[in-house]
Amino acid sequence: MQSVEQLEIPYKFALQYRTLREFPLFYYTMATILYDNDSPHLTFFDSVIGAVGYGPVSLGGTTTFSSNLSVIFQGTSIKLFGFLLQSKDVIVRIDGKIQLYTPTLATPAPPINAFYQSQILPDTIHNLTMSDGRQDSLVAIDYVTITAGESTPLQGESLIVDDNDPSVVFEGEWVLITDLVLQVPDGSRFAYESTAHQTSSPGASATFHFNGLSPIKN
Repeated sequence: MQSVEQLEIPYKFALQYRTLREFPLFYYTMATILYDNDSPHLTFFDSVIGAVGYGPVSLGGTTTFSSNLSVIFQGTSIKLFGFLLQSKDVIVRIDGKIQLYTPTLATPAPPINAFYQSQILPDTIHNLTMSDGRQDSLVAIDYVTITAGESTPLQGESLIVDDNDPSVVFEGEWVLITDLVLQVPDGSRFAYESTAHQTSSPGASATFHFNGLSPIKN
């Protein structure tokens, strides 16, 4: 019996694309850009990078803790992955306009997961800011995803593709796991979009066609 890790079949991918022309749009329902917490598109104020227990489960190995965040991006929506601690009076603005957002107070060791998603936006350049009005809140950012629009440039960007995307073709016996939490002794995070495919069936395979520099399994 073999597991998906032993078969070395990635069920999620972060891809680096060269040009928009090389990106096969017909393979995907929608392109999703990935900004890890060390991306130059993200600016933190009073930040601390890393935390005991969250390195092993963070997408890129680190998580940034800060009371204020700014993200410059182009696309039609943005989603923040991480968690909130002492989440009181957190204010989210996109292009200077306050967004309706009611944060939920996190437990001392919450799983890393999506905790904020914007409304649908025009496919132009935007600036998201998340700030703490009382200086006693803390946001932990693992990574950020951007939904690309038709005119969003993809050159040089890393893209993330979910295991449920129709471009990933599974053959053989696979099990779809929902609400999957990846655990280590001192931390945890939900799988991307909270799902994964796993198999213990000999001969099962997953196929993913792409144009780009390299796939990175997660």
